[in-house]
Amino acid sequence: MKKTKSFFAYITLIALIIGISSIQPVFAYDDVPQITDFYFDSYTFYIDLGTTKNAKAIMKFSDGSEKHVIDLAIHQADPKKYTNEYMKNNNILIIQPGMVFETSNPNVVTIDNKGNITGKSVGTAVITVTCGVRKGAAIVCVNEVKEMQAKADVPKDKYWIINFNRDVDSKTITADYISVFDSNNNKVNVGVNSTTDKRLAVITPPVGGYLPGQTYKLYINGNVKYTNSQNVLVNSYTMKFTIEK
Repeated sequence: MKKTKSFFAYITLIALIIGISSIQPVFAYDDVPQITDFYFDSYTFYIDLGTTKNAKAIMKFSDGSEKHVIDLAIHQADPKKYTNEYMKNNNILIIQPGMVFETSNPNVVTIDNKGNITGKSVGTAVITVTCGVRKGAAIVCVNEVKEMQAKADVPKDKYWIINFNRDVDSKTITADYISVFDSNNNKVNVGVNSTTDKRLAVITPPVGGYLPGQTYKLYINGNVKYTNSQNVLVNSYTMKFTIEK
């Protein structure tokens, strides 16, 4: 009898071990936000030839939150285990079958896996970002940068006045579109101001003025727009100027 009981106990133990080993882990993500939309933050991006900028790709979630994909740690999921797209632990995104950035013409613009676009030649291309069944698209226009005649012996408290040939949207008369850089390509803290005359932009000097004998570069981005939203400039422009000693 003892042997029989031991035998049945042995069989029961094996059955338990087999049962335990066959249990598969279950991952429940019902309590985390799902992706509801995916898009670039602009329909059109303008960049200068030879420069790089980030084409910001945004994910919107069911809880109303939005995240820039560059701030997320991306993990491609095993399609056998995950059939949806979820955001987990605040900044961890599990997606299936993955995220893909593409360009319609790599000779004009390239794009990397973080959405950084680089202008390769003057022209236009379409960039796309795909995540599962969701897809965002935008146009990229690559501008040529033209250099205007340099200025010498410029006063250190010089006010630059830019005169456009039509009324300009004041929202594009900002430091994002018009800037001054020093000889080390550092942005100088100048004032960029619109006026009551919508064709004018005034660039005021930094506090204390420009440094004597130093060379600076005034930059006007080709994205400055007319009041009807059309681009003012076909190209971007730069102008070097040297401050009097």
